[in-house]
Amino acid sequence: MTDPILPKKIRIILKKALASILVGAFLFNDVAIAADYQNLAPQSRLTLEQFKQQFKDGYLLLSHEVVNNYIREVIMQAGGFDKLEPRHDTINSKVNILIVPIAGLFIKMGQFAHVGLGKYNGMPVIYIDKKFFY
Repeated sequence: MTDPILPKKIRIILKKALASILVGAFLFNDVAIAADYQNLAPQSRLTLEQFKQQFKDGYLLLSHEVVNNYIREVIMQAGGFDKLEPRHDTINSKVNILIVPIAGLFIKMGQFAHVGLGKYNGMPVIYIDKKFFY
């Protein structure tokens, strides 16, 4: 028995055409045109220079804070700053600095050395991985 409204082959062709149109509408639609900045998909946001700069700034601040926290933890585990045997040195015979060995700085944080500006002890400090400390 045949369908009185549309033959079976035509229905199949129409379903495939409609499915193709829907797939095309979703795949080739540019979300950046109709969306505001906060609602963009991550792939679209990465093309905006403002977002790239905010991401870089946030990454640098976060990574610096994480390294500072690790160094603080190592100092506390050692029983204090002086227990790590910091070495006094000068730069250009004018600036007094401390050089402090920190175990695992390179392995855990990916840095051979880290600079502290003397926020807590009043003098710049260079934290160096213990394996590279001389």
